[in-house]
Amino acid sequence: MLSILYLLVAAMALVPLSIHANDPNHWKLFPPTFKDIKDGTFPIAKTTNGSSDMILVKCPRIGYKHFKKGDSFETDESMNNSTSYIPNNQIPLSRIPLMKGLSGSASINCGIVNLQQDENTRKNYKWSYNVKWGNATNAETITKKYLIINMISTDQEKCPQTGTNILILTNMKKGGIVKVDPYDIKNLYVHQKFYFFVKPDPNNKNIIQEPCTIIKAYRLPPKIIILDHEKLSDELEPSQIKTINTTGTEKTIKNFNVQLYLKNDINFYRGERISLTKMRYIEGGPILIKNSGIIVTSNITIKGYELTKMEYIYEGKTKKQVISKMYYFGPSSADLKIDNVAVPYVKGEVTGQPNCSIFFMTVGYLQEIGYNGKKYARNTTQTKEKFEESGDLYYLKSNHESSVSLECIYRTPGGKITTRTNFVVNGSEKETETFSNLKITIYNAYNISLVLSLFVIILKY
Repeated sequence: MLSILYLLVAAMALVPLSIHANDPNHWKLFPPTFKDIKDGTFPIAKTTNGSSDMILVKCPRIGYKHFKKGDSFETDESMNNSTSYIPNNQIPLSRIPLMKGLSGSASINCGIVNLQQDENTRKNYKWSYNVKWGNATNAETITKKYLIINMISTDQEKCPQTGTNILILTNMKKGGIVKVDPYDIKNLYVHQKFYFFVKPDPNNKNIIQEPCTIIKAYRLPPKIIILDHEKLSDELEPSQIKTINTTGTEKTIKNFNVQLYLKNDINFYRGERISLTKMRYIEGGPILIKNSGIIVTSNITIKGYELTKMEYIYEGKTKKQVISKMYYFGPSSADLKIDNVAVPYVKGEVTGQPNCSIFFMTVGYLQEIGYNGKKYARNTTQTKEKFEESGDLYYLKSNHESSVSLECIYRTPGGKITTRTNFVVNGSEKETETFSNLKITIYNAYNISLVLSLFVIILKY
């Protein structure tokens, strides 16, 4: 008797499922308002006030018969390559993941429902939804951060089900929502979110389903490195500057690859935003150059020699941390000497006198001046007697030479750079000076001749 009663109860439990599978009235799988489809029914506007930016939306699928046996459904082509969850193969329903758009809303087209009007007439309707995210609470209320390597637990505090009763979805780095195997997570990336859904009951008529929890992936903080130019084992103090020896000259444009490196997973931080700010090297140390910051993700371009600071904001489980590193992209030699072309100047014009700039590009400050075989250290009494500081230049004082050679010696983060320049008096002035000297010589010769003549006359008498 008990066995018969058990079989009867089991059979009755399957009655709703058998009705859904064979009865054409599949509209019963949706709220009552879906029963009478007419012009203006679609798109159906829905609002979700949940805190998740991903939801599941209920859609009909092939085999769906809305009200009559002659009804049918054609799945939209956009759904062919999309991830979907089918609760039961005998029921023509699927749950489609939908991500919140930048405008705070999103649309989804399930397909075309064909309704039989009579034996010879059918009418088609585009089954679609417009979903708006309303006054959602903070997503952090259901989001937890987990240190994930390649596995994730399905046993989550805020999810009433575990194991096979949980559906996990994620949004890939390059786009596209996929199902996740919790025991074999591939291509993990920073801040990746995993959305946990309780597998929906086929008899649940709700159109929208929210996740029971969201897991956000994090790892240990990365290192900033320039690929192929530094060792991973290098450890620097925050105030230290890493020198990258470059090829070419101070005018050469060079390209480098920067990476947020994490041991055993070099791709975890791929594509992350790194701020790069140019710096100036002065006697007191490097300083930031205002309004020079840019955002980079991998490739950087360096013009000549540059001093830069790179920063990345790392988010751990409970707090943020700024990871920074300073780089000096300098010459291959620690004591570079640059010979400049001859520079003409005009005597008497202060701004045109032989000079040294206080800075070399942005990577060096003036340390010494070489003149006539002597070195003049900057800001000493001896230097101030020989040179005059004006603005960003040191000018040579009281110069009467037609040609002057100056060495400007700059201190850089990686050594020294010396520029050697030959300043030559302007050609027309030189000719004028030569002509004046010639006139003096002729005049002196004339005076000598006159004196000799007078001396001869005196001797005769």
